[in-house]
Amino acid sequence: LQRRLRTLRQQLAAAEAQQRKEIIEEKLSPKLRQELIWLMETVPAKRPPCNSGREAQGIASWRYKDPARIKANLWTMRTSKGDFFAARMNLCGVVICSRVTRCLREAGRLRQRLEDLGRAAVRLSPHFEGGFRQAVEDAGDLDDLGLNFRLVLDLRRWVGRRVQSPTIASVDALLHLRGRLLCSASGPRPWPALRQEWLSWMTRERRKRWRSAHRSQEEAELLISTAEASFPGRPKQRLARNARRRAARSAARLQRAARQA
Repeated sequence: LQRRLRTLRQQLAAAEAQQRKEIIEEKLSPKLRQELIWLMETVPAKRPPCNSGREAQGIASWRYKDPARIKANLWTMRTSKGDFFAARMNLCGVVICSRVTRCLREAGRLRQRLEDLGRAAVRLSPHFEGGFRQAVEDAGDLDDLGLNFRLVLDLRRWVGRRVQSPTIASVDALLHLRGRLLCSASGPRPWPALRQEWLSWMTRERRKRWRSAHRSQEEAELLISTAEASFPGRPKQRLARNARRRAARSAARLQRAARQA
């Protein structure tokens, strides 16, 4: 009975307020309501951290099982002053870039170092933050690598595209931003928070380099609004449809739990 009551409690907590009230008043017997109240008063609810379990939507998860699959690429930048090269690797939604060099052979060496760093991160820990931080610390001679980072947000659910943050210079700043966005993306309405983050990325002051420059507030807002309007699965329609599906599944689970209890 205690296990069924705990299950019922979790399902009631996930339901909408009105639906929860109807279930308690119409589906539960007086005795079962008293048992549920006793459980809630004596046993505190477990609240998992916002980034526990599966990673939040929008933020890539630590999905590699075989470190040998981790590969870095050479990035070529063609300018009026000649070609420049850098090594670049996407590791679970974090784009890691080496310093820029004119020597293609040197860029190949930096690419190998990036791949070694990524493989070490996977071997060191099953969790992204611990493994990545330790791998960077163990890499040695970070000045030679000249690392910089960008965080990738997968916004395809809302606007049909992925976006990248401005350049991040330190591991601490990267992990802090990633943790904050994981919490935002774990909320009941992730799109407003992720939309605001994308807007702030586009309007942040940055040096114009490699065809990348900041936008005005009006330009950024227009770009996001256009993306929302042109995307076939518009956010409001998709969110409403998903909410109806979740409500139907929750109601079915509550009815089963009430019958079993």
